[in-house]
Amino acid sequence: MGPTFGFKCIALILLTANMLGSCSSSPIYYRSSDLGITHCALQGVLNRTQVTLHIWLRMHIVDGSALVKGFAFAEEIAQVLDDIHLMQPEDLDAFTYNIYLRSSPSRSSGGGESPQVYKLSVSRTNNRTRDLVLLIHGALTLSPQDLRNPEFELRAEGFPYFCYFLAGAQQTYHHHSRKVLLPSAMAKKSVFLMSPFFGQPASSYVSNLVWHIRWHQALGVDRHMLYVVEQMTALVMDPRVQDLVAKGRLQLVLWDALAHHENERFRRQKQDLYAHQVIIYNHGVLANWLGSTVVAVADVDEFLMTPRPGMTVQQVMQECGAAAPPDQPLAVLQVRRYDAYCTSKPAGCGQEAGGDSELWHQVPGADKGLQHPLQHYAIPRTWQFKTADQKALVRPAYAAGHHIHYGLQMAGASKLEADVGCVRWVHVVNMHKRRVADIPALQLQSERGRWWWPVDGGRKARSRMSRVLIE
Repeated sequence: MGPTFGFKCIALILLTANMLGSCSSSPIYYRSSDLGITHCALQGVLNRTQVTLHIWLRMHIVDGSALVKGFAFAEEIAQVLDDIHLMQPEDLDAFTYNIYLRSSPSRSSGGGESPQVYKLSVSRTNNRTRDLVLLIHGALTLSPQDLRNPEFELRAEGFPYFCYFLAGAQQTYHHHSRKVLLPSAMAKKSVFLMSPFFGQPASSYVSNLVWHIRWHQALGVDRHMLYVVEQMTALVMDPRVQDLVAKGRLQLVLWDALAHHENERFRRQKQDLYAHQVIIYNHGVLANWLGSTVVAVADVDEFLMTPRPGMTVQQVMQECGAAAPPDQPLAVLQVRRYDAYCTSKPAGCGQEAGGDSELWHQVPGADKGLQHPLQHYAIPRTWQFKTADQKALVRPAYAAGHHIHYGLQMAGASKLEADVGCVRWVHVVNMHKRRVADIPALQLQSERGRWWWPVDGGRKARSRMSRVLIE
C-alpha cells in the first residue's frame, strides 16, 4: 500500500457528500506529517529517567551538501501532568544528547563502502525552563552513495530504537506536488503562522479568522497557516473556509503528531494544547524553511500594524529594525505588542460576558462596504516593556527555532528589535471574552489615520482587502 499525503476530499470527510458537490484533487487539509518533516519518537533512558525523545527533522540537499534542521524535546514518561509544561524532566540541563544520522546498512549489505555516520549539533535554548525545545542543525558532507540515495537511520545515543529518515522521498514529494509547501529559492512569501484555537466554536473562530486574513492581506500576507487539533470537520464544512483554501489564502494542518492527556481538567481547560503550542510554532517555521519567506507568529486576536500605507510584511522585516551587520542576515525581528481597547462602543462591544465577541462575529453586508472591527479600537500611547508583550517576525532560512513570544537565530544570523514607530503588534484583549472590564487610564492613540490605513487608507489597501471572502 502506497503512502498517503493527506489529500482529503471534502466530500469524503463529510458523510453528506452531496452537500459539497464533486471532489477536488486539491487537499482541504494536510496532516503534520505531510510537510516534509520527519517525526521520530524514541523510547529510552537518560540518567535513569525513562523518556520518549521526540525528534522532528528535515533535510535539504544543495550542491552536494546536506543542510539539516530540526528540534526535539524529551518527555518524561512517569511524570504526572500537573501544569501546561512539555513534561520534560526537571533536571533537563543534566542530560546530554548525541543525535546522528547513519546511512542505511541495508544499502551496503552487498559490499562497497561502510555505513557513514553524520553527527548533528544539538543545543539548548535555555537550561532554566522545561518549555523550550532542543535545537538541531547540521551542514553535512555526504558520501557519493548517500547523495545518490539519501536514506538514513535517525538515531540517538543510548536509545535502543531508531527511525528511518527518507530525505530523498521528502524532496521528490515536495518538488512534484505542493509547491506552496516548498517555495523556490527566490520566492518571497509572507506567511502568518497560527496555533490551534482553544475551545472556541469553529464557526465563531472562522468569523475572527476572516477578519484577521482581511487585515493582513492588506499588508501583503500571502497565506495563513492554521494548525488544528479539533473541530476539523466543522471547519471544512464552513463555506468561508472552503473558499479561502481554494484561493490559497488558508492552509489547514491537522496536528496529530502528539497525543493529548486524558486528565479531565486539562481537557476541559484545553491546557495541554498550550504545551503543544511551542512545538507547533517550531514545526510551522521549519515547514517554511526554504526560500525567502517571512513568517509572522501570533494569534487570531493579534494584528500587525504599521503607520506607512501600503507597507508589506516583507518590507517591515527589511526596514523596521536597525541595520543588521552585512555578514549577518536578519533572522528575527522582535515587535512590541500593545493592548487595544474598543472605544467607540458599537453594538456588540464590551459585553459583560462575551467581551467584544459579538462585534467580531458580525458579517458585513453589501451596504457596509469594507468596514473592519478594528476601526472601533484605540491603543495607548505609552507602553510598559515586558518580554511577554512581544511577538516575532522570522525568516525560517536563518532561524534556529521559536518560542511563544520570540524567535531564535542561527549562529551567524542576527536578531533585532523593531522600531515601535515603524511597526507594532496590537492585541485585541477582549475579542473572545471580557478580560479587562475597564479601559486603563492611559492616553489613547489618536493618530488613527496613520496606523489604521488598511481600513481608513487608500486604494491599494482597499483593493487587497476586497479579495477576501467575507459573505
